[in-house]
Amino acid sequence: MMHALKSRAPGRKRKPLPITLANWAGPTAERIRHAQTADTMLVVDTYRTDAGEETQLKRQRIVNPLEQLWKAGVLDSGEYGAARRYQRDADLAALMGPAATVRYEPRMIDLGADPSRLLPIEKAADYLARLASAQQRCGSKRRHMLDWIAEEPCGWRKQARAWFPDASELWARSSFTRLLTVTCGILEGHYKRRA
Repeated sequence: MMHALKSRAPGRKRKPLPITLANWAGPTAERIRHAQTADTMLVVDTYRTDAGEETQLKRQRIVNPLEQLWKAGVLDSGEYGAARRYQRDADLAALMGPAATVRYEPRMIDLGADPSRLLPIEKAADYLARLASAQQRCGSKRRHMLDWIAEEPCGWRKQARAWFPDASELWARSSFTRLLTVTCGILEGHYKRRA
């Protein structure tokens, strides 16, 4: 007599086991290699309760170079916020570009002054205009720094060595941070003026 064993009710999914202190083996080799290649930091955060006690839940994340510089005191909070806003505009301009699919919804028929009621192609044009005005404000001399802020392809120390290969390590780092703070200061002024 053969009968099938049902391990669970049909249609019900199993919940994955939570990562706890007992079964957490640390960051994976792939994450560590990615962090080392990009010259960034890998941080493991522990979730806390409302009372401030540590739980057994953990989360690993790669700290971006701008956040490292902000925590080190190179960038102030206004400059860091302006750089992150520029990153957001660049990401949205790339995602909402001309190849984005247009899906018309009934709320789009009655267009008002509310930016959330813009057509998708109008939103894309708005993000591209924001990006272009920030780039114009910073000037063509700082375009490569804006590209680095938008993409952050590698850590800031590695980028400083790439941009200033003939200079000493100290001079390359100081030149990079000076260029970054000036660019972020211009972005901060630009975004304050637009608000």
